[in-house]
Amino acid sequence: IYRTNRKLRIGTLGAVDVYYKGQEFIIRAIKKMREKGVDFEYLIIGGGDTSRLSGVAKDCGVEDLVQFTGPLPHDKILDTIDKIDIYAQPSLQEGLPRSVIEAMSRGCLTIGTKVGGIPELVYPEYLFKKGDVNSIASILEHITTDDLKNQAVKNYNAAKDYDVNEL
Repeated sequence: IYRTNRKLRIGTLGAVDVYYKGQEFIIRAIKKMREKGVDFEYLIIGGGDTSRLSGVAKDCGVEDLVQFTGPLPHDKILDTIDKIDIYAQPSLQEGLPRSVIEAMSRGCLTIGTKVGGIPELVYPEYLFKKGDVNSIASILEHITTDDLKNQAVKNYNAAKDYDVNEL
């Protein structure tokens, strides 16, 4: 298990009251990691009613690790992405997610589901089946300092292939 002197921060961008965005699966994986003695903070960026996800966090006993930013202007979103270590796109359905490319362009290690355009963007070892909390936890458990560094460079370079303004 990767350990550091601070909690690693996971982030997801998306409406918080849209079930198919899948944030609850990251929350449940954070619970599994806490049970193994490792805490991850989870920053959920986006508007909407937080009551369902807040309830999931409370039921999992990780409400102290989950933060909701509410909606942010685009420049603040990028500033916020700069403060996370791992970007997660746990969607149950998706197109080619602009938020994944933006997180990659900011040097974030990125994990995501095997749906829509996500597998085109995310390295295979960081993909999981939709809703598979055990796989998410396993990926988080095995991330090393070298992975964070290497993926930052790889993702930054890969994101250059996309013009975010055209997505």
